[in-house]
Amino acid sequence: MSGQPRLILDLTPPLPWGGGLRCLFHPDVWDRIRRRVYRGARYRCEVCGQGGKMYCDAVWHFDERRGVVHLSGLEALCQFCHYCRNLDVAVGIEAAGKLDGGALVDHYCRVNHCTTDAWRSAADAAWERGERRDALPWYVDLGEYVKFIPGATLAEFADVLVRSERDGDDAAGQEDVTSEPAADKAQRDGGRGAGERPAKRKGSAGGGGAGSGERRRPRGKRTRKRRSQSDKRKEK
Repeated sequence: MSGQPRLILDLTPPLPWGGGLRCLFHPDVWDRIRRRVYRGARYRCEVCGQGGKMYCDAVWHFDERRGVVHLSGLEALCQFCHYCRNLDVAVGIEAAGKLDGGALVDHYCRVNHCTTDAWRSAADAAWERGERRDALPWYVDLGEYVKFIPGATLAEFADVLVRSERDGDDAAGQEDVTSEPAADKAQRDGGRGAGERPAKRKGSAGGGGAGSGERRRPRGKRTRKRRSQSDKRKEK
């Protein structure tokens, strides 16, 4: 494998509220957003091209110098690509006996045309990168998606959210996901992807504790113990 791999190993981002992106949205709005992402990808993984059940993953860009994580967009991923992008989640699911770690390694190596040694190096780098990020406080720039988040949620996390200069500039030309199309309404109860349950609304996400004007701290630092569980993987 040479150059940038197609499929990159990473950990879930250390978002200040301690959950994923979708927990900020009303469940029905998130469902409509993700279905539009799936349709735009023609129900194929945007990394490997595989069909089947899809996951809607956020694409984050970390500016460690400024302490800002930017939401660059959303993309449709298959199950294995999703778990490669959320390696810490995959470790826990594998430990529970619900994921074949060897198959995950095989998928990564097949997509990137590489060896298991390359997987090990990439996994080590992912954990080190994730642990470094976990030790830092972050502001979050949600970009154009901020306008789909309820006002009460925005107010709750106002101390950790920053706004891009372009936020709202193109509102007139953006698709309105707060209005449910007929096709989506007909499939509302039957089109949920694997592992995509409606988000539970949190009364105090991330544990609170942030003072006025103070950055909230990300969730607890990941440990090497969790990382070692991922070593239960298939070796060739």
